[in-house]
Amino acid sequence: MNSLKSNALGVGLCCALLAVVISCGKVTQEVAPNDTKERKDFTVTAVVNVVSSKNIASTSNTTLPSFSILDTTMYFAVSGILDGEAPEIMSWGQGDIEEEKDPSENITFKSIASNKNSVTITASNLKESLLSLRENRAKDPSGNAWIWSGRASKLKHEKTGYLVQFFTDKDKFQLVYLDETEVSGNTLISLETITPYDNFMATLVLTDLTRIEYALKDRIPVKTLKHLFTPEFYDNITYKQAPNTVSNFRLKTPQFEFKNTLETTLLKIVDTIHNTDKTEAEEMVRKAKWTWMNEKAKKELVAAITSYKLPESPVEVSTEENKSEQDIKTDDKAKPKSQTPPKTSKKSRFNSDDDEMNMDNRPGSEIDMDLDPE
Repeated sequence: MNSLKSNALGVGLCCALLAVVISCGKVTQEVAPNDTKERKDFTVTAVVNVVSSKNIASTSNTTLPSFSILDTTMYFAVSGILDGEAPEIMSWGQGDIEEEKDPSENITFKSIASNKNSVTITASNLKESLLSLRENRAKDPSGNAWIWSGRASKLKHEKTGYLVQFFTDKDKFQLVYLDETEVSGNTLISLETITPYDNFMATLVLTDLTRIEYALKDRIPVKTLKHLFTPEFYDNITYKQAPNTVSNFRLKTPQFEFKNTLETTLLKIVDTIHNTDKTEAEEMVRKAKWTWMNEKAKKELVAAITSYKLPESPVEVSTEENKSEQDIKTDDKAKPKSQTPPKTSKKSRFNSDDDEMNMDNRPGSEIDMDLDPE
């Protein structure tokens, strides 16, 4: 009997110790992962205005493509960008407008959201964006009677850039570009209503990425573009939305690429700042006779160039040190030759014989003809 009691007591003690060990392990797992915040998903919400049918004509010539209540199908997507790759769809959704009558027989509208498989959805989810149409309760003199809201959830912090897009087809779209610094550490990105400046900046960024074929090491930082081409500058240029040059546009895998002369010219100004000097870029802007950039816009841009701080260049080894190092390697024939390529000066990403940036503005030259936003 005593033996049985002793065995039972031993088993009890072992179970108690095991329970303590297990409970301690659970506490460690819950407290330890502080880095989970870095890997959290994030959500993007955005809004675009929708004009009523009677106000379509008055908004047809704006710089931002307008959506109307007659656009019965809307699409909302978020794409991610990585080095050397075209934007990849991370979330996509469709919204369809249906007409209905209220109890007083007044015509109103509702929206039905669906995913890529045409399945109706009522919430955003992984790879599924939610689109919803609602009435604009605010008094809007522009006639924006309705609002499309887009929501994309469970997006991963794994891309270098993100493109938020509303569109009805290849040529009617509103875009916002977000770089990794704007997204990092956030779980909710609320963009509110997309503005003409948002769309212009996204077009400018995508023009740059298209030229360099998404080689992100060669891109112009968004921060630089926003410093140089401010909302005040944008308000004083004559701007018309650049056409999307993608030849085979697909609604479920949309791509937006731009090669418009106006945006390309602005990027060449940035290239001159980085690869020649700020003074030449300022003089270039002052002497230019572009019909789409007035004197106030020039002053805004020149002031931005003056205040812009160039990124620090890596320290170059002096000529004498290079010569001494080369002599040592030449004398020591037993050692293999260095595989390090010779240092070269930084080259422009644009062709040197391209006349679009020629500032003498000769009558009939390409710069006079092609830079007008027609």
